[in-house]
This record gives sequence, C-alpha cells and structure tokens, in this order.
Amino acid sequence: MKKLKWLFILLATASCTASGSIFNESNLPKSKGAIIIVYREDAMFYAARKFPISVNGQVRCSLHNGGFFIVDDTNGQVAITSSLTDQDGISSISIDTKSAKTTYVRISLYKGRAYAAASGGLIGLVGAAASTGGPFMFEQVNQDQAKQELQTLRQDCQ
Repeated sequence: MKKLKWLFILLATASCTASGSIFNESNLPKSKGAIIIVYREDAMFYAARKFPISVNGQVRCSLHNGGFFIVDDTNGQVAITSSLTDQDGISSISIDTKSAKTTYVRISLYKGRAYAAASGGLIGLVGAAASTGGPFMFEQVNQDQAKQELQTLRQDCQ
C-alpha cells in the first residue's frame, strides 16, 4: 500500500515540473545587457505549485518545480518578486546588473515554512509568511554553485 501511495505522489507531481530543455550555458542568449538566470530547485514541498515571478513589476513566469528562466538585456537595478495568493507577504530581491554579466538567483521555500505547515497547518503557514516577509527565499548564488545546481533543471517560461 505504501508503494502505491508513493507512486501516486510521483505521478501527481511529475506533470508539475518544468519541461523545457536542460540548462546549457552555450544556449544562453547573446545579450547586449546583463543576463539574470532565475531558478527553482526540484523540491518536494510545493512541488505541484507554480511560483509567479515578477521582474520590475511585470509577471514574467509561473515557475515550475525544477525550472529556470532567463531575463536578458537588463541594465541597472532589477527587482524580482513573488507571492502566493493564499499566503501573506511578498518575497523579493534587488539586483544591480551593472557590475555583472550573468547573475544567478535561486528561489526556494523558507525551510521554516515546511515545518510550520507540518506542525501548524494553515495557521502555521500564515505565521511563517508573516515572520519572513513572504513564502520564498531569493538568494544570489555564485556562478560555480549555480552551474552545479542547474545541471538537472529545465527551462521554463520561454
């Protein structure tokens, strides 16, 4: 019975992952400005949900689990934000693209939120969102670490 449960979970979340091509640095666009690669690690929590990502106030992607998307031709200050309609708070990061050619931003769920959901249900989730300013953690990641993490991720929101 346990095997059937895991098989169901696997099948239910398989259709909720990014389905584009696997990350390949040689396929990055030739940009006149800087490039930002925003990615979401393949994770079990919230696997079935897409994360709506805005760049400078414009929704650019509903990012699937295990996906990445590219923001190209950026210059100056870029604000990346996300929120979920059923949870409080807005998560964000501001990036100055003047000094870098390519910037990598990893999006993950705040670890405390997973524990809050397990122990406090909806009340725990709302409390965790209120204390962190939003449901997600945006991290600017160095190139070597990002390339390692992007090896199995697929392009989303092309």
